[in-house]
Amino acid sequence: MSGGLRPVDDLSAGRRLAAASYSPPTEGKIFGTCEVDATEALRFLERRRAEGVRLSMTHLVIRTTALILRDTLPELNQTVRRGRLYQRSTIDIFLSVALKRGKEISGFKIEQVDTKSLEEIAAEIKDVAIRIRRGDTTLGVVRTQQLLQSVPGPLLRPALRLLRLLVIDFGLDLSPVVPKDPFGSLLVTEIGSYGLGVGYPALLPLSGASCIIAIGKIEEKAVVRDGEVVVRPILPLSATFDHRVADAYHAGLLVRSAQEILTHPERLEEPPDAAEPTQPS
Repeated sequence: MSGGLRPVDDLSAGRRLAAASYSPPTEGKIFGTCEVDATEALRFLERRRAEGVRLSMTHLVIRTTALILRDTLPELNQTVRRGRLYQRSTIDIFLSVALKRGKEISGFKIEQVDTKSLEEIAAEIKDVAIRIRRGDTTLGVVRTQQLLQSVPGPLLRPALRLLRLLVIDFGLDLSPVVPKDPFGSLLVTEIGSYGLGVGYPALLPLSGASCIIAIGKIEEKAVVRDGEVVVRPILPLSATFDHRVADAYHAGLLVRSAQEILTHPERLEEPPDAAEPTQPS
């Protein structure tokens, strides 16, 4: 289960001001994009596929992000409650799932991602995604969607504001309808299947997450390597950050760390409790 929160007191004056000044992310947002040479990551996926293990770029990005939050950027694993930053004790990542051929979007939280292997992450995603598409009411996300669908249109916004107040600002556990911290540390969405390379998804005020990362469509591009122009498969990653939690420093460090890991994907196969702290170049 997800852990609790502890107040963060050793904050800079600017971070304290940002946390107290901005409303939940309808105002303070930062947007960023980076490109990752996906050559080694695609080779890694092909090798694992030949070994009978079906993984995807989404699985790699999820575990990469979890390791960065654990080893390099624990600040991104914070949330804001009533103008004060709190540190999460576990790293939980929310993955969006396309329904009805992409016409609807749902999703679910993967708990303690940094403690799970790529194979465990892939198996959990496959299992829960199937259950969501079947409308399995034992899942909290399905029950929450059914609850919100039953709320009359004019009352939906006030209902969402009340949910945010109870679940995010006061940290209440309203299970089985709405679990505590339902979206976790951050969100990941795959937009490449829609033909998109770059996109900046909106941060839901109800989420309490520090950022949302969009995985774009891999395309071949001309790049310079060792003074020569060569063609490489390029993976675009874009993100929207809650400026109350993150600024350009955090965005830049996240980018450099992700590039370092995804160009050396063998690091993702290390036992979950034995991964070395990320040292971006």
